Amino acid sequence: MTSITETYRLNFGRKVLNYYCNKALLKTIQAFLLLFFLNGCSHQIAFQDLDYNLVINKKYENIIVYMDKSTLTQTTPVREFKAGLAHRWNIQSGKMLKQVIDIEFPQMFNDYVFSSSIIERPWKENTLLLKMTMPEFRYRGASYFAVKISVFDSQSKLLEKQYQEEGAYKGTRVLWGGAWAMKSAIRQSSLDALKKIFKSIRKDLEILLEGVKLDSNIEHSNDNDSPADSIFDAGYEYYSPQDLEKTFVPSGDKD
Repeated sequence: MTSITETYRLNFGRKVLNYYCNKALLKTIQAFLLLFFLNGCSHQIAFQDLDYNLVINKKYENIIVYMDKSTLTQTTPVREFKAGLAHRWNIQSGKMLKQVIDIEFPQMFNDYVFSSSIIERPWKENTLLLKMTMPEFRYRGASYFAVKISVFDSQSKLLEKQYQEEGAYKGTRVLWGGAWAMKSAIRQSSLDALKKIFKSIRKDLEILLEGVKLDSNIEHSNDNDSPADSIFDAGYEYYSPQDLEKTFVPSGDKD
């Protein structure tokens, strides 16, 4: 009887010991994982030494590009299993968008100005204001951008449109190259997506500007036959000055 009781106590003691040992081990693992993620490398990703040339047949007058500070500083943190979960990649999508703007528009317009502050009327003649926002950005092996533009002249809104593109998939490169390949993969995929978007933006602005120029140089009769019909056929809309007052001056950025 005594031996049975002792065996029972011994087994019970072992179970208690195993329980607390396992619990301690679990806490140790949790602490290690927490330390692993908190102390992992953090990488800031934007383009480096970005430059490229466009084939432009004609340069237009002047443009002011407005992008609010929240868009300009937009950053998306990403972790990628293939590159190591200890690493966090802070993709500066707003800065990337600004870097591409700084390359594209100076080649398309004679005078380009960028601002993240409120633009007050009036500005000089033959100048457009282009307000740009970025409703969405994500990275899942490829960069996806959604960019929205609103274009104004001195009196009205001429165009509002959103563009969405996904860059080339670079996940396979990251699988083989790990953390060393991640920066390059993000940059290449992001640039591919933005180049696609700006190609469409350039095309729409060319159609718009040619139509507006033609429309301003010709007197129209009352037969509703306007040289700018191609703009309407392309799905663009003109807005009244009243609409302009509601949407023209960006809000929420007063310093």
